[in-house]
Parts: sequence; C-alpha cells; structure tokens
Amino acid sequence: MLERLQSDFPVIEKPFHKIASDLDIEPQEVVSRVKHLKNQGYIRRIAPIIDSREIGLTGTLVAMKVPENRIEEVAETVNQYIEVSHNYQRNHEYNLWYTLSTTSRQKIDQIIDEISRETGIDEIIELPSLQMYKIGVSFSFTDK
Repeated sequence: MLERLQSDFPVIEKPFHKIASDLDIEPQEVVSRVKHLKNQGYIRRIAPIIDSREIGLTGTLVAMKVPENRIEEVAETVNQYIEVSHNYQRNHEYNLWYTLSTTSRQKIDQIIDEISRETGIDEIIELPSLQMYKIGVSFSFTDK
C-alpha cells in the first residue's frame, strides 16, 4: 500500500476507494492503515508534487552567510515568505540555503532584497538552475 501511495496515487474523487478496490480490501481499512502509518510517523503527508515551471513560476536557490548565533532568527524571517519551499542549514560558510519560487524574476529580486534588509545580512548568493535533471524518488518496501 505504501508503494501505491507514493507512486500511483489515483487523482480521482475517491482515491482511497480505488486503492481499496485494487488491494481487495475495504476503503475504511485503507483509511485506517494510512492514519496508523501517519500516527507512527511512516507517512509525513500525502500531497501532490507540482512542476512549478509548468504553471508559470520561476525559481532559484539562495544561500546566505549568517552568523551562527542568528541562524534560527534569520530562518524564521525567510520562512515568512510563502514563496520559500525549502530552508535548511548547511555546514558551509554560506550556511542558510532556501529555494524560492514565484511569478517573476523581479519578485525574486524583491524578496531577496527584503530578506537582506530585514535581517541585515548582505552576503547572499543566488544559484539559479541552468538545467533540470529530475529524478523520481520512490522507496521499495519489499525485498524484490
């Protein structure tokens, strides 16, 4: 069931009914198992992965050089922007990295400028992608 959830989730009105039918179990059993796996921490969430470029967004990767004692504070400032999808600390002189996706190049520049002004951090580099090499990630739960 986990493999089905991660790689072949039906995009229909009643997806758990379809999964139940395919697995020859009751829909309530599928929902019960999903809730159990979520409560146990095996499932973090069920959500779509949207190709931001396909819906007209542009994005970039941003790295900031933040004093260690300000990491949490600056990360909170960055996280206030709904355009930020990932924000993580790295063991590097540029130690706070985040991805930014929005509707235009100008909006990216505006957000980076705002974050710089709000935090007082001006050592910021932008690493826009040149070519996407997307791979699918799925986990096997059997010995096959």
